[in-house]
Amino acid sequence: MKRILFYLFACLFCVACESPDVQPPANENQTEQETPAPPQGPQEEEKPAPPEELPANANGHEYVDLGLSVKWATCNVGANKAEECGSFFAWGEVLTKEGDAWKDYKWWVDNFTNMTKYCVDADLGTVDNKTVLELVDDAARYNWGGSWRMPTKAEQDELREQCTWEWTQKNGVQGYLVASKQNGKSIFLPAAGFVNQAGVQPAGRYGAYWSSCLIEGPWVSHSAYSLDFNSKSVYQMSSQRQMGCCVRAVLP
Repeated sequence: MKRILFYLFACLFCVACESPDVQPPANENQTEQETPAPPQGPQEEEKPAPPEELPANANGHEYVDLGLSVKWATCNVGANKAEECGSFFAWGEVLTKEGDAWKDYKWWVDNFTNMTKYCVDADLGTVDNKTVLELVDDAARYNWGGSWRMPTKAEQDELREQCTWEWTQKNGVQGYLVASKQNGKSIFLPAAGFVNQAGVQPAGRYGAYWSSCLIEGPWVSHSAYSLDFNSKSVYQMSSQRQMGCCVRAVLP
């Protein structure tokens, strides 16, 4: 009996003395293994940002494509900015106009009933039946070169009818923001006035821009079509050829 008790006691003692599971000492040189990242698919190359769209330029002068039959310059002939008046020209003359007296007009002798070019009526001068300016007499072509030219009446009508016209200011200058109904692009036409014997009249309130076309009908060879406007309306006008008006050039 004593042997049995002794045996049991010895077994219990051995069990108590057994140490719990002991982890082997960590190797100081061993580093923790990182979980590998999942494989990734092919990386797309980063696309460079598209270049900033620069104003279109022809022969050193900027223009806007309004989605019409011709492209329109961003400023007047003789100007460097959209809001500048630029130069004034008599119709069919290529140099700056100082006044509107008939005696200073290139295409007449004695008075406006003796036209020497661009005449369709014998009562007004020498008939040549020329109704559209030749490029040699086109102020836009002479001053800007390249393919620039003055707009026709039809092209001015298209600008008037296919765009919205908002009377506004650009850098303090009154005029019209002309925005295309086709693509939303726009140009600014300053109210530069016109030139008569008294000088520029009335700048800031009125604009007059030559077309390249003579007025149609009898007894009209002394006048040409111009695109005119004030703060209330925009319209086609019959203007006497000796007057000084602005020119906004176009490209085919």
